[in-house]
Amino acid sequence: MLKIASYLVLALVSVSLLIGCGGSGTTAVEVVESYGILNQGNSDPEIASIIQSGQADTMIASGQAKIRHRAQGSGDRRILVSEYLIHGEVYRVEVRRAVNPMQNVELGRVRYGESVQGPTHGIINGWQMMAVYNSLRDDSYEARPAIAYRAWEGVDGKTRGVVIEEGEAPQWAQSQNDLSLLLRTRDWPVVMMWFRGLTSDTRRAAPTDDFVQYNANTFAVAAEGQGVNACDGRWIMESPGPGVQVVPFINMELYEAMAK
Repeated sequence: MLKIASYLVLALVSVSLLIGCGGSGTTAVEVVESYGILNQGNSDPEIASIIQSGQADTMIASGQAKIRHRAQGSGDRRILVSEYLIHGEVYRVEVRRAVNPMQNVELGRVRYGESVQGPTHGIINGWQMMAVYNSLRDDSYEARPAIAYRAWEGVDGKTRGVVIEEGEAPQWAQSQNDLSLLLRTRDWPVVMMWFRGLTSDTRRAAPTDDFVQYNANTFAVAAEGQGVNACDGRWIMESPGPGVQVVPFINMELYEAMAK
């Protein structure tokens, strides 16, 4: 179950939803506040009616809401923002912190990489290895989100404040169709870092999967459709090698870097 808290519970905000070290647009609350109040001054009564009737939450739970994603910030303050749109307006946001699976491994320590998916096997080195390394370092975000809903003015004229939720850690299933990224380093004895890119056939049946619509614009889907071989941006670090053990993460650029 998700833990729901009022915006006024500042202790929970600071502990559970802090993304980075503070500042404008680095927490779920700050991001959602930047959009302002929905239907303020009765400017959009239709969306107020949709929210007040519970239809907006039903649409999100059933995967009917449009979702768009954007990255913002730099360095350790990078975040991935997922916006859920109702009636063309952002109603809910999910904010994910940046993670760096290559935190303790410099590019010069990586000898080469291998990609394995079913019978397909490929060697990754040179410029392609640099692209893979840079993507792991710069485009990876913790899978567990911080969640916030916009403040909105109801059809009754009353304003409801921002509501926050603490997202759950995902429980992603694995499949024989998953894509393995193996990085061999210069440490002795030979050390290997193993990343598993999950595929569309490992999605939960429930429509509330955090990234049920996430892979709509990824390279894999554009190239292969929603087939079992489409790596959809969800990654698990199976073996840390000389690096660190990283929690499940989202990286929608890594597949393309590997396919170049």
